[in-house]
Amino acid sequence: MGRIVTRLDAVRRRHLLVQLALAATGMVTLVLATLLMLGTVGFWRGQPPSALRWALLVMTLTVWLAGAVWFALVPLRRRLNYAQAARLVEEQLGGLRNGLINALQLSTDPHQASPAMVQKAIEETIRRCARAPLSEAVRLDALKRWSLGAAVVAAAAVGFVIFFGPQLSRGLAAVFRPGAYVPTAGTVKLLSIKPGDTTIFAGENLTVVAKVHNPQRRRLRAWVEIAGRDDGPPASASADRSTFSCALGKVEQSFKYAVHVGDSRFPAEKPYYTVSVLQRVEVEGLDLAYSYPAYTGLAEKEVLNAAGPIEAPLGTMVRVRLRLSAPVPGAVLETRSGRRLKMRPDSAGKSYATVLHVTCEDAYRVVLTDSVGRRLQQLPDTSAGIVSGGGELEGLYPIRPVPDAAPRIEFIEPNRDVSVPVGGKLLTRLRASDDYGLASVKFFLGRERQGQNNRPTQAADARMVHSFAEVRGKQAVELTYTVDIGNDCREGDVLVYYAAATDGRNLGRLGGPQRAESPIFKILIQDAAKVAAERAKRYEQLRRRLLAILEAQERQRVNTEIAARKHSDMVQVRRTGRQIVAGQQAIKTDMLDVVDHFPFTPEMLTVQQALALLANNEAALAITQARVVAGLSETAERTKACAALAGTQEKIIQSLQTLLAILPSLQREAAEAKKPSAGEDVPPEAREKLTALKTQLERFIEEQRKIIEASERLTKKAVDDFTPEDEKLLKDLQLAQDKWEKFLNEKFTDFSKLAQQDFSKPSLLKELISVKTDVTMAKDALKKKATEIATAIEDNGIENAKTLTANIEKWLPDEPDRIKWN
Repeated sequence: MGRIVTRLDAVRRRHLLVQLALAATGMVTLVLATLLMLGTVGFWRGQPPSALRWALLVMTLTVWLAGAVWFALVPLRRRLNYAQAARLVEEQLGGLRNGLINALQLSTDPHQASPAMVQKAIEETIRRCARAPLSEAVRLDALKRWSLGAAVVAAAAVGFVIFFGPQLSRGLAAVFRPGAYVPTAGTVKLLSIKPGDTTIFAGENLTVVAKVHNPQRRRLRAWVEIAGRDDGPPASASADRSTFSCALGKVEQSFKYAVHVGDSRFPAEKPYYTVSVLQRVEVEGLDLAYSYPAYTGLAEKEVLNAAGPIEAPLGTMVRVRLRLSAPVPGAVLETRSGRRLKMRPDSAGKSYATVLHVTCEDAYRVVLTDSVGRRLQQLPDTSAGIVSGGGELEGLYPIRPVPDAAPRIEFIEPNRDVSVPVGGKLLTRLRASDDYGLASVKFFLGRERQGQNNRPTQAADARMVHSFAEVRGKQAVELTYTVDIGNDCREGDVLVYYAAATDGRNLGRLGGPQRAESPIFKILIQDAAKVAAERAKRYEQLRRRLLAILEAQERQRVNTEIAARKHSDMVQVRRTGRQIVAGQQAIKTDMLDVVDHFPFTPEMLTVQQALALLANNEAALAITQARVVAGLSETAERTKACAALAGTQEKIIQSLQTLLAILPSLQREAAEAKKPSAGEDVPPEAREKLTALKTQLERFIEEQRKIIEASERLTKKAVDDFTPEDEKLLKDLQLAQDKWEKFLNEKFTDFSKLAQQDFSKPSLLKELISVKTDVTMAKDALKKKATEIATAIEDNGIENAKTLTANIEKWLPDEPDRIKWN
């Protein structure tokens, strides 16, 4: 009997599986069919009625519930037992008659009359069922029919999705979300739409622009639907029919709109776009409050109605406050570097503020936003194309951090390497400054040692010997420090010194204190006599350079007189003018060479500065005026041009004479020689030399008169009419002037040495060199056979010699002079 039960179990399982498959297929068919029917709602123009949507939802849920009961719950509750399975097999398979059911019943009957006969009947049934396909008693015909139906419905659903997917989606959304907006569906694909949802100020122009995918360039009708109106303005298409625009003009109140393109409506996911209109907001002012870093010592500053650009020291905190005529939902400060700072409103919403840190070169703008953060307006406002400069061209105010320059420190005196004897002292004077205040200034001194490759390691060998505590917080100071050359130094030693300044900058990661060092100078330990000899040598070199420049200028002064008074042919005037140009250029070059390359000592700085001014002013002007002479075309213009040039040349000559005259007094001050007290007599040696000079000047005056008389005889003849005797006389006159020039040069040198001992005034030296200048110029004029010019210069030389003689007499009174001459 066990084998029959096993085979009946197989029939029961097959029957259950078929019933489940039928239920699934039926439910699929039902659901798909229902969805297809609901999808047709998507073709409804506009929004389907709410009542219809609710009714369809209820009906759909009811149908699905009934289907679930019908296809699944009922069959599952009617599962076959063994007797039912036996009856099913006997009904579907022939030849078994009632054998299976009888066998099942007899096997379970406890009151069997003849167990042997029952067993024999069961065995007969088993024999008959042995070859019968009991499982085939469960038929698949119904399952096949439902499967075919499900396949047809599924195919219809796929086709619906392919061809009417948007409508299907819209219909399902309408039914299953009966209270929500039903997205619209169309064949036009939207790429972008502007402005979409937006917030603007009243009176602004608004244009709606929609871009769609239209590669075939189909003719599409487009228009803008305004909520609450029956019709709307049309939109114009671009040439490629992919962009549609509609100008709505100035907008004064809020409204809602949608855009229709072809059979599509946008927005698809909601009823309308919203344009919120705010009353126009005017910017009443932009205020900037500066809080500077503490180390700068700058007081806080507030700028009301500021222009916008920020310029402040690095590390400054700037409070930016925007004042408006009406409230706005929000404001944000944006920087070019990517910072976005939300601004805090006041209680009325008409003022917004935030704090901006100046950390680098940047730019910023203030953006007014609506309640969801959309941009409404910005400052600076570039919509009108009017900007005030700089970064505002790109709609940004510039932020310029003012750099804090490092401290500046330099030695005023001496600002070069110097020589000092053992036991001597060197007074140094230095200047230090900083934009916001110094923190420290230190003086470093040490012996010079030789590093690798015999290179001095100057800075490393110096140590701090003095700190100037009084500089803290000051922006500019002048300090002095005396270096004592102790007896532990030996001749030939070299000391190095420099100074260092530090400011008070303290900005953390933005930068700490800055340090600056002066150039490093050397002190050569030398014998005092050698130092004095070196100084005297330098002064003598400078005197010779200045004398050479003076003599060159004297020659060009003579050339100017020749061009003005002697030449009758303009060709000769222009030729001489070109010579003067070349000569004046050489003079200026020599002056600048002395300024740039001569080793001036601190006490010589006056000479260096005066010579630099002379080169860049009068000497440069003389070149320009000489070019005018060299380019003259008419005789009438000669006098004025030459007179202007001569005046400039005279200024140059007088300036050079003054510089030569003051050199000895500068040398005396540098040597720090003893100065005479009031009423001190002229020493005998000086008195003797001054007396001899006076006598020789009187003889010079007499000889100059004779030379003038001889020159006047020559001026009455033309140069071409000179006889051999006249040529000999001219030669003799040149030799006489040459002799006196050499004499005066010697006396100027001797007289300079006297001046170094304060036995004379610089004015006497200048008078002496003026006499020498007249002689040199007269000699040059005679060489060029310009005797009438030489005569005038010789007259001037006599007058200068008389003046000098009279002044010398003041130094040689019969009684000792008790008045000190400064």
